[in-house]
Amino acid sequence: MFTSGQAKIQQGLLHDGYELISEALNLLNNVYGAMHPEIAACARLLARLSYIMGDYNEVSVHLFFVIYEVLVPSVL
Repeated sequence: MFTSGQAKIQQGLLHDGYELISEALNLLNNVYGAMHPEIAACARLLARLSYIMGDYNEVSVHLFFVIYEVLVPSVL
């Protein structure tokens, strides 16, 4: 699903790509929990897409997820 989302983004279908990446993030989070590198990659990509599409509130949501769910637990 992540690679399908990336392909949609490369085709210029940002909204479709966002939806697929978001779905991949939810599935990965349910399977692996927050401590997985693919989850951080999904959240970073969603933050970038949100910024490009002008949804700045979503940028902070995804960056917050990367920082507090992925990075901080790995430091502790």
